[in-house]
Amino acid sequence: MKSASGALLPLFLLSAFPATATEPERPGVEAEEKQANEPIVVTGQDIRDATRSFVKQLRIPEYGGQYARWEAPLCLQMIGWQKEHAANVKSLIERLTREIGHDVAGADCRPNMAIVLSPDPKRFVDQLRKSAPRIFTRFSRSQRRAATEGNQPVRLLLGARDLNKDGQPIHFAGALAPPPGLEALGGISESIVRGGGVGNSRIGTTVKSDFVAGVAVVDVHAIDGATFEGLSSYLAMRLLSGVPGSRIPDGGETILQLFQALGEEAQPPTKLSRWDMAFLRGLYGSTAAARSVQQRGEIIRSMRKSLALP
Repeated sequence: MKSASGALLPLFLLSAFPATATEPERPGVEAEEKQANEPIVVTGQDIRDATRSFVKQLRIPEYGGQYARWEAPLCLQMIGWQKEHAANVKSLIERLTREIGHDVAGADCRPNMAIVLSPDPKRFVDQLRKSAPRIFTRFSRSQRRAATEGNQPVRLLLGARDLNKDGQPIHFAGALAPPPGLEALGGISESIVRGGGVGNSRIGTTVKSDFVAGVAVVDVHAIDGATFEGLSSYLAMRLLSGVPGSRIPDGGETILQLFQALGEEAQPPTKLSRWDMAFLRGLYGSTAAARSVQQRGEIIRSMRKSLALP
């Protein structure tokens, strides 16, 4: 990984994840829409088709038929990083979070998102699964599978809950103690009964999906060549929206191309693109208590308006 000046940063090892007691279980429910695999060719292509294709290829995960986002202010917990590097990445992610219109919590906040730098991400996730199995099962099946079986440079686990129209949790199933060192996962103790409050129409609903806690495990061996801003922008794109890192829109400008470029020894992107910012602003500006079909339309319309500006 490189700093903004281009100097190489050393690799850091992360101590083994401590064990903890078993916790009660909640089955996770997440529906993922099948997305078309159509390429994006921005040059000479109508902005209407380009934005629709970009959003489809992102494969935004659905929770109870909705796109989730953070309702509470973001509070980051940095694990395994050198102090100055943690502060740098944390500050950059917080700046980008504010730029899309979402709040960042104060200095003494309770963490709700942990970013772990690890030399062995698969082992870290496996230890998390073994030390806190009931918490681990509250993440979606697709996220658990990608985190344990995949080989992604960043393994992302995001837990969501349902809120009513007044912003209050639908249901609590009792507290679960998070594993030591991962206070961010304490939010997973707020268990949700899915499917309540949905209206009769395809569009209408009286609940909204809220990211409540998560952990991103970064492979320290995969970030060599990335800048602080590039890595921070990639993490912001993933953790603010939940988009999987395995699917990159064809031909579109996106920070999700970061690790592909590093693997090909090409010039990697160093910040969120206009397309990325337009997408995130559209997501956080869309109607929270709506079905994904309505949210997707609102995101696309917001992106077209934003990208049409000079």
